[in-house]
Amino acid sequence: MVRAHSEDELLAFGEQFKGHGMLISGGFDRDGRLINLKKIHSALSLLKERFFIAIHPGFIDETLAEEISASCHMAFVDIPADEAISPVFGLNASTDDYIYTMEMLLDAGVKVSPHITIGLHFGEVKEYEVFDRIKNYRYEKLVLNVVVPTAHT
Repeated sequence: MVRAHSEDELLAFGEQFKGHGMLISGGFDRDGRLINLKKIHSALSLLKERFFIAIHPGFIDETLAEEISASCHMAFVDIPADEAISPVFGLNASTDDYIYTMEMLLDAGVKVSPHITIGLHFGEVKEYEVFDRIKNYRYEKLVLNVVVPTAHT
């Protein structure tokens, strides 16, 4: 993973990058928002012309969803079960907050790939309701991660 703390650093990386696409992700602030996202929006818009840009934005609002629509091709949205959010992520949030983010992105015309991590709550499967809640949305791809508890790790 490459760190880019400014638009200039991100654009410089883009000048030398030989790949086809980029994933813009973490770190996240204490409220679950991607740090510096607003600061790199213009650079992402330029890079979108040359690369496939996917983003893992964390929590967003309607305005930021519109900016992401202009600067990224796809957004990855984690949708955890309520039971896992506070103990695993340390956030005062709910599944509703994650679904709201997905809705804002879809409404802005962004292709969305929800990510559900099965067993995120310390190996306990709590995600059944999440599947029921997102089944009628028109997302691009659904990604399932599975936690396999392993002794001594």
